[in-house]
Amino acid sequence: MPDFFFHLTNGTPIKDDRPTHCGTIEEAKALASALAAELGRNRSSTEIDHLAISVTDEHGTELFKTQLVNLQRTAKADEITDAARHQTSGRRADEQEG
Repeated sequence: MPDFFFHLTNGTPIKDDRPTHCGTIEEAKALASALAAELGRNRSSTEIDHLAISVTDEHGTELFKTQLVNLQRTAKADEITDAARHQTSGRRADEQEG
């Protein structure tokens, strides 16, 4: 099983010194995405704007990078947008009927 390292970075990495075993690079990507979401939880976009998880192999070669995200805030924003669109389209339907 390959070893992967998950470094937190804002340009200057905070090195992960303990390897994580993942069966494939796809598993490592999934884990990096989960870490990015967990670390970004309940933080404003300005706090996490320049933060990312950099995944490297055992030789230090960067395989990929994923930005920190706040899925809770994004989901809430999407809910608000969808609700606003629904209300607008509902009003238009009411106006057309009346």
